[in-house]
Amino acid sequence: MPENEVTGRTSRRLMTKDIFKDKPFIILLSAGLLVVAVIAIRVLVAIKQYDVDIPVRYSQFGDEPSFINGNWYTHYELMAMAFAIWLANGFLALRLYRSERWLSLMILSSQIAILVLLLVITASLLGTSAVAA
Repeated sequence: MPENEVTGRTSRRLMTKDIFKDKPFIILLSAGLLVVAVIAIRVLVAIKQYDVDIPVRYSQFGDEPSFINGNWYTHYELMAMAFAIWLANGFLALRLYRSERWLSLMILSSQIAILVLLLVITASLLGTSAVAA
């Protein structure tokens, strides 16, 4: 093997280890996971099985804002969406970290903003405050 190929592999391994020593990266990734956990706990605690339709979506189409009714288990989509957002953005941030660290941190920052917005929407649909989680 040529020497530069060996050093290339070594530097990639060292770079991967450096990701987990980068405090801003780990804090943003952990904060996103924390918001996902709050959403999951909030959804799991609030959802109860009902025989009647419950509000599942909000619509402002038409003259007045209104809620669209659906099945009780539809709210589990919010928990799955939060986890999918965290997983996809975390994967993108990990892939971009080697070449563009600042872009990776911006993705994680915007992920937290999106997840907090999803937390507010979840609280609105479940009819309680997000702080009560």
